[in-house]
Amino acid sequence: MHGTFASITALPPVYSEVLEDERPVRSWLRAGPGDTVLSIASGGDNVLNLALDGPAKVYGLDISPAQTAYCRAKSAALGGLPYDAAVRLLGVHDAPAQERSALLDEVLTAAGTTVEDPAARELALRQGLLQIGAFEQLVGVVRAEIHQAVPDRVLRALMTEPDHAERLRIWKGEDIAAKLLPVFRLFFAEDSLKDVFTPASFHSIFDCSPFPEFLLSVIERRLVEDDPTGNYYMHRWCFGGYLPDGALPPYLRAEENDRLKEALPRVEWATGHLLEFLGGLADGEVAGFNLSNVLDWCENDYVEQTFDQLTRAAAPGARVFVRSFLKERPFTAHAAKLGWVRDAEAEAAAQDADRVGYYPHYQLWELRA
Repeated sequence: MHGTFASITALPPVYSEVLEDERPVRSWLRAGPGDTVLSIASGGDNVLNLALDGPAKVYGLDISPAQTAYCRAKSAALGGLPYDAAVRLLGVHDAPAQERSALLDEVLTAAGTTVEDPAARELALRQGLLQIGAFEQLVGVVRAEIHQAVPDRVLRALMTEPDHAERLRIWKGEDIAAKLLPVFRLFFAEDSLKDVFTPASFHSIFDCSPFPEFLLSVIERRLVEDDPTGNYYMHRWCFGGYLPDGALPPYLRAEENDRLKEALPRVEWATGHLLEFLGGLADGEVAGFNLSNVLDWCENDYVEQTFDQLTRAAAPGARVFVRSFLKERPFTAHAAKLGWVRDAEAEAAAQDADRVGYYPHYQLWELRA
């Protein structure tokens, strides 16, 4: 048995999907045959997307046993069920609760895990496995308020309109920014975000203040300036699911399912603290590290020790991908002394291309020692 979705406090996993754009990660890490890569697991989607690039091994690491158990179940669904059944269980497509119940039991047995939290199981049966994360429930509350402020028909028209001029007309004509700002100020006031996006102790170096206005500017860019018609991240955020016959993340696409099934045996899920896990890796083992925003949750000394272990475990020319809400901290100088070099041009390109885009900073490191 690998554990349960429910922790000792009977909470579901924090994330059903982490909803961080996989394209900048895959572009920077360039994982390929023979490589080993490590990714923070969260909801598993970044790990599964990286697996599609064909590396010899992908470690998916999370600090939460509940999160790891969830990732095992998601993998078992996508790897063991026919594609159509898997996406019905996950909630990409609709399905009756009775069908999902039978599929879920099959998947849990295959994954060697359980769902002890009745609320999490009920959500899985009613809405699909992609809907049971605690963060998804928080976003759902915000989403309901957004739909009170801006009618669904307006949001759907904006999200599916390919013409920039028409999107701008909808945005300004419906006065969407003015309607969303009070909602964002209610839910995303910085005092209420402490220990949500970053630890409260790092609030003084939180680098996207005031956050409600910052987030609104990001949303406007993604929905108006960029073409949102294929932006499945924005579809998920705005509607709680993917659009019918709309774009999907690579790991959920029918045309990628055979390749994903072939890659899944090379995915290894693990639970533990980052520094300790790195310490257990062989010297020179890993070619790419996707650390997401984990370093934002670590004190500077811990991050410096982490870079010591990254350096030891890194293959020649290894790369590290980091997202951050924080101003630059002293550990960057320590990393540079170890031979890690940042690519400012690639960082700017990643920020520009990111279809979610609410991280103000990216650190893209390459080992050149």
